[in-house]
Amino acid sequence: MNLSIASYNVLAEAYIRPERYRGVDPHWLDPARRRAALLAKIAARADAVICLQEVEPALFASLEERQLTRGYRGHYASKAQDKPDGCAIFLDPDSEALATLGIALGHGPQVALAVVVRVQGATLGVATSHMRYSSPSAPHVTEGQAETLLAQLEGVRPAPEAWVVCGDMNAGPDSRLAAVFRQAGFQDAYASLPTLHTCHANGSSERIDFLFYSAGLRAEPEVFAALPGDRALPGPGEPSDHRLIAACFEGSWGG
Repeated sequence: MNLSIASYNVLAEAYIRPERYRGVDPHWLDPARRRAALLAKIAARADAVICLQEVEPALFASLEERQLTRGYRGHYASKAQDKPDGCAIFLDPDSEALATLGIALGHGPQVALAVVVRVQGATLGVATSHMRYSSPSAPHVTEGQAETLLAQLEGVRPAPEAWVVCGDMNAGPDSRLAAVFRQAGFQDAYASLPTLHTCHANGSSERIDFLFYSAGLRAEPEVFAALPGDRALPGPGEPSDHRLIAACFEGSWGG
């Protein structure tokens, strides 16, 4: 098995606040312009699996319409408590969804979306989520969400041969959340690139987006150009305040 999986927080319109994007030309925050750019960026990808976070229903509908012409099929799980967004997973024409599951993570409205995929003769589980931010006074929040997610994945049927868990984790490589995944036997596809930041917001940049993968897989991360420290996002060529991350995963099983 050899396939690419991408993860991307697209930045929900509902969460754009001017005070968070000082230094960003309003031109790049225009909803119509951003949506067109997001559709084009995602349509340019040829990954077997494309995982998205902060996806509002209207954007998901537009993505479904456009991706369907390429043979991709979309799956969606919305957040609870009247939140305006959710997680989406798009599978290419050669990937078959055997099961889908929306998972409530607790600690607020956060949700994960898991899909068991039959691809290249293998059965692979893919889950994506947008974890709730943990304040310094309550670091247990993201840790608890990670534990809930991993516990729920253990009961997914049919049981896949391996898992890839990705998304905006709102925590860094040295966080308690990352430790939960490591203790469960997962590796970080971008572990060799710790300074390659994935989110640029509130005047700072950090790496909070991950592609974790379980035993039985190997990963080669896709490297993107680092931005100057003073570069604000969204901006030219990037309609979100996050960077798209991706990796090619190889497994010793499957066709």
